[in-house]
Amino acid sequence: MNDIGFRIRQLRKERNLTQVEVAVALGISRPFLTAIENGNNSPGRATLSAIAEYFQVSVDWLLAGLPTTTNTSKIHIIGEVQEGFWKTDYVYEDSKQTVFSVPFFKKYENINRYALLVMDESVNKIYPINSIIVLVDFADLSSAPSNGNYVSIIRRDHLTGKFEVSIKKLKLKKDGKIVLYSCSDDPNFEKPIILSHFSLEYTLTKQDKNTSFPDLKIQGLVIGGFRIEA
Repeated sequence: MNDIGFRIRQLRKERNLTQVEVAVALGISRPFLTAIENGNNSPGRATLSAIAEYFQVSVDWLLAGLPTTTNTSKIHIIGEVQEGFWKTDYVYEDSKQTVFSVPFFKKYENINRYALLVMDESVNKIYPINSIIVLVDFADLSSAPSNGNYVSIIRRDHLTGKFEVSIKKLKLKKDGKIVLYSCSDDPNFEKPIILSHFSLEYTLTKQDKNTSFPDLKIQGLVIGGFRIEA
C-alpha cells in the first residue's frame, strides 16, 4: 500500500465508512477504490480532488501528508501514548506542548480538539509510530461512546499516583459488559479490560481519601490520526 492509499483508507475507516459507500459518493467503482487503497492504482487529478473534498482534507495532505493553510486547523499535542505499559503522562507541561496542523474536521469545528503522539508500535493496528492521534472529549460531545469506537482511557496507577493514557477499541456486549481491547498485534501487550457495566468513570479498587478521580475514565473519542512525514 502506498502512502496515498494508506491515507485514503485511514480516512475511510476513521469515519466508519465502507468502500461501497465511499465509491458511490465519489462516482467511482468499488474495485477502483480498492486498487487505490492497496497502492495498485493511482487516482487522477479529478478523482484526487473529489476524494479531498469528500473527506474535507487538502490534496497536498493526500499526496504527501503535508498540511496546507487550506482545510487545516491547528491543535496542541498534549501528551504521548504507549499502550499497554501505562508509562506515559497524559498531559504535557505547557512548556512541552507543541502545535501541529491537521486536516480540518468540519463535524468537530466548534469542539476543542487535541492530539497525542504515538511513541512506539503499541497501537500499530491503527497508527504507526510517530503518528499523532486527534481526539475530542466525550464531555464536550455530550454523548456516550458507540460500539466499535476507538477511545482514550485515563488510568490511575496506585503505586505511583500518576495518571496515564492508552488507546482502546471499545466493544459493547449484549450482557451489558464493556470490553476495551488493545490496539497492538503484539501479544506481550496488555489483555483486554472487561468492565461489568457501562459508564465513563469506574472505581476498580479502594480509593485514596485524597483523590476523587476514578481509577479508570473513558476520556475521549479518536476522530483521526495522521503520520508525521520525515
